[in-house]
Amino acid sequence: MRNRLIALLTLVAGLLVCANAAATPNFPPAMAQILSTPGPPACSICHVGGVTQRGTVNTPFGVAMRQRGLVAYDEGSLRGALDQMQRDGVDSNANGVTDIEELKAGRDPSAGASSMGPPQYGCVGSVARDAPDGGPIGLLGLAAGAAALRCRSRRKPANQ
Repeated sequence: MRNRLIALLTLVAGLLVCANAAATPNFPPAMAQILSTPGPPACSICHVGGVTQRGTVNTPFGVAMRQRGLVAYDEGSLRGALDQMQRDGVDSNANGVTDIEELKAGRDPSAGASSMGPPQYGCVGSVARDAPDGGPIGLLGLAAGAAALRCRSRRKPANQ
């Protein structure tokens, strides 16, 4: 019984490590600092409906940022993507005001845009990968849990 509990706990730990990641918490304050805005933007400027799990960065602004090299937790890529958005003059909602100007004014640059946004610079309709991203530690935990369960199920009870 003890071995099954250990195997189950190992499996659960592996699944937790591989679970979908939440939003990058350092991005809103970093954006406020980079763009000199009075406060950080809402998560919904990048995440559809403000749901901050991996795979939800699908607003027109969020997609445009990813297309310009945005990488989760990497403030250097955030700065680079914002700089590229400025150079490209990206206007995700096609209202005549660039996304960077909208952000500096405290507005959502995707507000009023269709879910796909205007076509620009390649495949705007791409979506973030939904695959779990636990890395090698998560996979190792899953493999260990599965192996322990498999070994346990192959053993014959001691009283037979």
